[in-house]
Formats: sequence, structure tokens, C-alpha cells
Amino acid sequence: MRRALVCSAVVLGAAVLIGGGWFAATIFVSPGQVEAAANPPEQAPLIAEVERGDLTSSDVFPASVEFADRQVLTLSPAAGDARAVVTSSLVGPGEVVKSGQMVATVNGSPVFLIESPFPFYRDVGVGDSGPDVEALQNQLVGLGLLDGADGEFGSRTASALRRLYAGQGATPPLRAAPSDTEPAAAEAADDATSDPAEKQVYLPLTSILTAPHLPATVRSVPAVGEIVSEATALTLDSAAVVVRMQIGEATDVAVGDSVRVAVDGLDELDGTVQDVTVPDAGGESEQADSPSSALATVTPTGMTPPSEAVGKAATVIANERVLASNALLVPLSAVKMTAGGEGQVLLHQDGQFQRVDVRVIATVDGSAAIEPLEGRIDAGQEVRLG
Repeated sequence: MRRALVCSAVVLGAAVLIGGGWFAATIFVSPGQVEAAANPPEQAPLIAEVERGDLTSSDVFPASVEFADRQVLTLSPAAGDARAVVTSSLVGPGEVVKSGQMVATVNGSPVFLIESPFPFYRDVGVGDSGPDVEALQNQLVGLGLLDGADGEFGSRTASALRRLYAGQGATPPLRAAPSDTEPAAAEAADDATSDPAEKQVYLPLTSILTAPHLPATVRSVPAVGEIVSEATALTLDSAAVVVRMQIGEATDVAVGDSVRVAVDGLDELDGTVQDVTVPDAGGESEQADSPSSALATVTPTGMTPPSEAVGKAATVIANERVLASNALLVPLSAVKMTAGGEGQVLLHQDGQFQRVDVRVIATVDGSAAIEPLEGRIDAGQEVRLG
């Protein structure tokens, strides 16, 4: 028992000595430690490398990639029928459509898409003439179904129209031959399969949807079973892709300006400002002629963004100007301006910083173009910041 008490006393004494030593160490420090704590190590200076190049300024605008224009094509109700119903829709959103393509049926009759600068305004058939006939002929020529366009709907145009329908597995409608107009003799001679005298092929207005720009991408289609009304339409987006940029004022850019376009996920593109518009009070846009919040359309030159890029954010870099060409470039924080208006930089040489007087040529976005007033500064050397 006595031996156990002695051991416990020894252990307790050792613990007291150790604790006391630790406590003393936290209370008493040497003069050297005090001095070190009062004078922390000097932080290494921040330096930057001198570069040589052009100092440029530019304006940057937010933008988005969009289809060039949207076309809303309204179906015509079938004449003479109790009602007109969309019986099939042959294209879908995202599909690219072209002139001469059958896109739907109304009451079981084909509806063709035709490229034309104006909407058709009547049925056209043998004996008719005019700009609408010529527009139809131009498309039949483009499809390889007709050898020329003259604005006169004769038997050769009728034969081409039959082939257009046949290519879609359909049969063209017939109407009574006009009593006061005969097909051109030259056309009739070239056509061994002219229409019967009492009935001749024609293209009804209800079978035509005209679009000013084709091919185009389908945006929306009328639903099968929809009753045709003024709201029944095929909506197309132009196959052409543009960049629409938001600008503060209509004078920020001008038509014809060259710009650069950065699109998420794509290489940088070159472009040209195509037009500038300002919203009017009613929310519509008009051609810009006065400073205001405005939009500008940029047409890419060279490579065009793919349709998959539509909807992506973009940035347009415009009004690029060279402020200093082939100059020495340093961060603006490396330049200290004197009371006399001159600049100075601290040039790092042989482990020392040497003060060099410089002339500041131009500054932009935290960079400065300089030239030494004495001595020499070369690209690749280092200057002190701050």
C-alpha cells in the first residue's frame, strides 16, 4: 500500500512539472520571438510581364442567335364545302420544308407550299395569266417539271401541275374549260395528253400556301381535326440564321459595320450589321433614325451558325479601334502618374527595381500602352504592380 502511494505521488509530481512547463512557455517568450511577431516577413512584390502588341478598345453587346424571320401561313377554307377540316399534317416542328412540298390535306385535298413574294389570290388553271401564274411556273421550273415561265397557264403548265400532284400520290382537281380562252397553240402542239375539252386541271386557292422565303424550318403545324379558320396556320422560321443584339442607342452601331460574334459552344464568327431598329410606343419596331433603346440584326459572313445554335446566348464585339499599334503593354496598376503628368514604372532588373519614366500613349480596360522616355524597356521584362 505504501509503495502504491509513492508511485502515485511520483506520477502526480511529473504531471505538475510538465503542466507547469507548458504554462510557463505560454507566458514567457524570448526577445527574439517578440521581435519576430512584431515584424512579419515582407510580402513578395506583385509583378507582371511587359508585352508588345496593339491596344484596342471595343463595345460589347449582349445578343442571341435567332432565325432571320418568321412566316405565318394561313390556310384557306375550302370553297363550296360545309366546313373545312385539317385531315392530315405531313410535316412536323423542326423539319425543313421546301417549295413544291405537300404539307397538309384539308378535306382530303393536298395543300402545297409554294415560294412566292406575294400570296396567291385566286384559283389558277388553263387560260389564266398573270403574276400568280408566273410565280407558280417559276416553282415548277425549279422542280424540273416545266421548261420555262411566261405567265400564261397553258397545257404544258397543266401537265407540269399533274406531275406535281402525281409526285405526292395525288390527283389534281378539274374544272370546266374557259369558254373565251384557248390554250396557246404552241403549248397544245407540244402536249400529247391535253385535258378533255369539258374539264381541265387547275390549282385551287385552297391548295396553296405561299411563303416568301424557302426552304424554311417548321415552327408549328395545325392540328389534325382542326376546323380551318383565320387562325389556322403553318408557322415557319427562315432557314437563315442571324444574331440579334441589344444596344443602348440606335447610334451605337451603324448598318454595314463589321463586328465579331461569340456564341456559346461555337468558334468566333465575323458579321455585318444588317439593320438597326427601335421599338415604338406600341411595342413594334421601326427603322432607327433617332437615339433610343434599340436592337440590331447581324448577318454572319463566312461561316453561318447552325440551326441548332438558335436560342443560344451570344456576345457581339463592335466598334473596335486601335488606340496604340505595336506598343509596350503593361497593367495600368504598374504605372504611377507624377504631378507633371508623366508616368513611371518600376522595372525589374538584376534583382532590383529601377524607376523608368514613361509616356502613357493610351489606356483601356485596365491596360496601358507606354513608351520609355529614357533607357529601354523590352517585351518579356517585368514591372512591379501597385
